[in-house]
Order: sequence, then C-alpha cells, then structure tokens
Amino acid sequence: MSQKRQKFVDLQSPAGGCFGYNAVIGDDFAFGHETVAGFQRTFEEGGGKIVQKLWSPLNVTDYGPYIVQIQPNVDAVYVAFAGGNGAKFLKQYNEYGMIKKLPLLGSMTAFDEGILPSMGPEAVGVISSGWYAAGINNPANLRLVKEMNATYKMDPGYYSMGAYNAGLMLEQALKDTKGNIENKQQFMAALKTVQINNDPLGKFKLDALGNPVMDVYIRKVQQVNGKLSNTVIKTYPNVTQFWTYKTSDFLANPVYSRDYPPANNLEK
Repeated sequence: MSQKRQKFVDLQSPAGGCFGYNAVIGDDFAFGHETVAGFQRTFEEGGGKIVQKLWSPLNVTDYGPYIVQIQPNVDAVYVAFAGGNGAKFLKQYNEYGMIKKLPLLGSMTAFDEGILPSMGPEAVGVISSGWYAAGINNPANLRLVKEMNATYKMDPGYYSMGAYNAGLMLEQALKDTKGNIENKQQFMAALKTVQINNDPLGKFKLDALGNPVMDVYIRKVQQVNGKLSNTVIKTYPNVTQFWTYKTSDFLANPVYSRDYPPANNLEK
C-alpha cells in the first residue's frame, strides 16, 4: 500500500483485512451498474475509496484484458457478475496469479451457490453479500438445503431461492384468503401484506411499495462437507430497499447507474 493511503488502513473488512482503496469490475449492463453503484455508495460513505472502475460486456469470454488493467496497489477488487461470469472471471483471475495478491469481494450472484460447483479452491475465503446463503442456520433452511441436495445434488441459491420464496408468498396469501383466489382484490391485498416468519431466508415481508424487507448476509466461501458453500459471518436484520437512508431523500436522487453516484476518487 502506498504511503498516501496509510490513513485508510483502519477501514476494517468483515474478513479482518483493510480494504480502504478498491477497484471494481462489473457486467456492463443495468444489473452490474446498479450493484456496483450500491457498493460504491456505502463503501465510500464508510471511509473507503473506489479508485478504479472497469466494465466488461455481459458475453465476454476473456477477462485477461481487464485483469491486467487492475491497479496493483489497490487493497481488494469488488466484482459484480451475473450468470456464469463469476466462475469464468475467478478462473482467469487465479490463472493470472491475482487471487494471492488482491482479495476478492463480490456481489451475491458473482458467487452464487448455483455456480460455486464450477469454481475451484481459489474461491475459498471470498467475501460477498446477499439476501440468502445456503449456510443460514435456521430449521426451515436446513430442511430446504437437505431436500434440495437429495433431489438435485446441489445447494439452493439466488435463482432457486427467489422462485421458492415467491411460492411461499403465494401459499401464505392463499391461506390468508382461504383459497378464494377469484376475489382478485382481496387476494392482492393479502399478497401485499404477507409476512413469513419461518422462511429459509429468515423473516420476510413487503414494504408499502411492494419491495422486500429481509435480512442481508455477509457471506464467506468455505469448504463444507467437501464442497464450496457460502457461510454466514454477519447478518444485517430487516433491511429495506432504502437501507439507512431517508425514503424521500433516496427517491429524490437519480436511479443507481454507471455514472451515479459519481466516482470522484478514480485514479489515472
């Protein structure tokens, strides 16, 4: 770390490292833009700086041209990928010898349970965040993981858990309306006020605008029972779409994008 960056070494990561200056790389479409923007905003509000941003096409096959651009004196690299891009990136990042030099932080989908089986031991120790992890220790999730392993030979993750949770919401609304789905107004009202307390995710409900209020987990990839798994190392309970921001202020700002919030700390 360069001398000019010493004053930021007190910014502690969940992994116990000091990630004061980060580079980010994400898929160059709305999902990647918004994910990176959310990370950038809270990371910089916590005292860190995003000093480099790289964007790769969604269908990229070779991450080498992007990996070689990563500044060698950053403290870590945050990645925001969808689909199988996380596995492709990690493989090449390791082949370039980077995994031992610069730790990786990631979005939920970059290290999803659905693609962890495609990753090697280089994934161990990667920190990511998300609203689900196969390692959540509650009875409903332990049962779901056991049953999904038995039936499909894999852990539930972002994509399967999203569909499963939607089914739980529909089931609860049907129970609350005694199955009277023909009364659409009543059924929609019940759906909007669904609260599930024994969800594999933890507690779950919708806010007044129809967006979920749920726990968010800081996850660490570890070897569990001979396979890679996301284990929970920290939980933020009852997180809304507005995080800690005032609702009116958040909605008054532009939508997260490639250019918002502005990246004022980029280094050339």
